[in-house]
Amino acid sequence: MRRWPATGVLLVAAALTCAGCSSTGSAQTGAAPAADGLTHLKVGVSPTTVSVAVYLAKDKYFAEQGLAVDLSVIQSGAEAIPRLLNGSLDIALGDAVGALQSAGNKVPLRVVGVASVSPSDPALDYSGIVTGDAGITDVAGLSNRTFAVNQLNGGAQLTALAAIDAKGGDSTKVKFVELPFPQMTAALQAKRVDAALIVEPFLSAGTKAGLKTVLAPQAYSVPGLPSTLFVSSGKYADANAAAISKFMTAVSAAGKDANADSAKARAVAGTFTNLPAATLQTIKMPVFAEQAADTSGMTKMLDLANKYHLLAKQPDMAAVLGSGK
Repeated sequence: MRRWPATGVLLVAAALTCAGCSSTGSAQTGAAPAADGLTHLKVGVSPTTVSVAVYLAKDKYFAEQGLAVDLSVIQSGAEAIPRLLNGSLDIALGDAVGALQSAGNKVPLRVVGVASVSPSDPALDYSGIVTGDAGITDVAGLSNRTFAVNQLNGGAQLTALAAIDAKGGDSTKVKFVELPFPQMTAALQAKRVDAALIVEPFLSAGTKAGLKTVLAPQAYSVPGLPSTLFVSSGKYADANAAAISKFMTAVSAAGKDANADSAKARAVAGTFTNLPAATLQTIKMPVFAEQAADTSGMTKMLDLANKYHLLAKQPDMAAVLGSGK
């Protein structure tokens, strides 16, 4: 699960639009050093804290790897996918469930790395199953209740389903409805929904407004599994393995720095997000991947998505991960 609220659903929408698309232009050619001796990459990032490691790598680690990285802020998968396929972006951020759903719709994307992972420690969870109903004290109390997620059949719903079952509830008795993250606190307070899975910075704001956290769900559902991904077109990945490897080495080093030094991570976030400084000091940060090139967790994400019947079509995982090459 991730903190880029609209991306999952828009990845799928873009997948349906681009199902017949193919990679063209620079995406088909290998990245060679330019006149400055550096390999240039065009990378799409989110305007949220999940991009911290990339911005941190730009300050130091990309240059050490002989890379010059041009960052472009992208608001959604609807923007990212066409640009990946036409070569105006080489790599972009995406989410795990959205990537599986896009691949099931035959979009020729490749998961080339992991940007963030779901925390294994509940204390580090930047999400929460919350309620404004004093009668709901644990996940068993969610039976026959209305539960808001930002996208039906997306990553947040998968996290909620698995966590509810893992902690002794019955996810089959929960009614899921779709609601944008920014609207969830008001909906809970007005009792239009009974519970919700909400993420930072909305989680901290909701708690301050009186919402109660029933469960920090990720440690009980998808611990350590990929949350935010780096994706490219399949053709670009095939032609640029060396450049991608260097990129992952750089963001892995930056991820270690960000995880070890929260103050540094928050300072970097303050340079590109619109979050107030006071908010940045209190919210929980993502857990950044320290082995960004390791995409093996995607097979477990596929198994979990299939367990809960969230995929209308099955992705070709050899193509998604490049393991058939």
